[in-house]
Amino acid sequence: MIQTKVPPPISLWIIKPGSLGDVIHTLPCVSAIRTQWPRTQISWIIDPRWETILDDNPSIDHRILFPRKHFQGWNGTLRAIAWLATLLRQKPPEICLDFQGLLRSAIIARCSRAKHIFGLPGSREAARLFYHHAKFSTTRTFHAVDRYLSILSALGLPDPTCPEFPLPSGFPPKGLPDFPNWILLHPFSRGKGKSLSETAILRFCRRFDSLPVLIAGIGKLSSNLPPHCSSLLNKTSLLEMIWLCLHADFVVSVDSGPAHIVAAARGGRLLSLHTKSDPRIVGPYSPHAWIWQGGEIRRQSLSPRAKILPTKQLGRSDVDHVASWLKERL
Repeated sequence: MIQTKVPPPISLWIIKPGSLGDVIHTLPCVSAIRTQWPRTQISWIIDPRWETILDDNPSIDHRILFPRKHFQGWNGTLRAIAWLATLLRQKPPEICLDFQGLLRSAIIARCSRAKHIFGLPGSREAARLFYHHAKFSTTRTFHAVDRYLSILSALGLPDPTCPEFPLPSGFPPKGLPDFPNWILLHPFSRGKGKSLSETAILRFCRRFDSLPVLIAGIGKLSSNLPPHCSSLLNKTSLLEMIWLCLHADFVVSVDSGPAHIVAAARGGRLLSLHTKSDPRIVGPYSPHAWIWQGGEIRRQSLSPRAKILPTKQLGRSDVDHVASWLKERL
């Protein structure tokens, strides 16, 4: 590994627009940088959809919004060029860290005109051609949090003893049912093959009649829910979702942003459903969290040697297994 000696910079930019889970996974590295370089001005280039995750974060001095949705199509290309032109008018940082690892983020890094541009191992789309420093390595089976933390050694900084995930506390959503206790079910994900089927969602809800189930996230259900279940689908902001994750008795979530919120704050009250993704790399970053994969429920393991089961969707018997397992812990 080639380690670069870098003195504390006056300014540093973080490039990590999204997704939500990726932003959460980057928080410990940024917190560690702030601890070692308390006077450095740190700016984060982030998608407006996720910027409130940085509320009250003592590590961040400025946010630079990257409205990715506005950059789609031909007109979006023109808007992207105008956005880059605005970026070029800002004072260059001394260091720019590209945690996204894609061609567009590498171009943004170069447009920052930073003296030192650092990239991560595993960067794609020829992004590493735009970096000044990208010759450190890591194993493919490192969790995303550990992969992001690996940039610290390239900066000449030590790894944190305990990774920190500073999160805002959020606030309760409007229309929240008057439940003293509830299970939060987050069944939908943007990733293909990660979401639960409507049949699985309804079967899970029907298995609970003594404890309410609250369904939240972005998605659609065409069937009516049982009386003890309520839906806040498409009705919560990010800060409201954070509050739900922090106050539910237990959270059952597909591999998506809310699962990582719970893992960061209270991992032992989470069951993360992995129907497609590798939990060693993108699962909850907490050995106290639980994962479902391939029909088995077990504690999360961050070891590269952890057992990986074949891809499997939740069928009727799997939903019954999850519900029975959860009832024993409530």
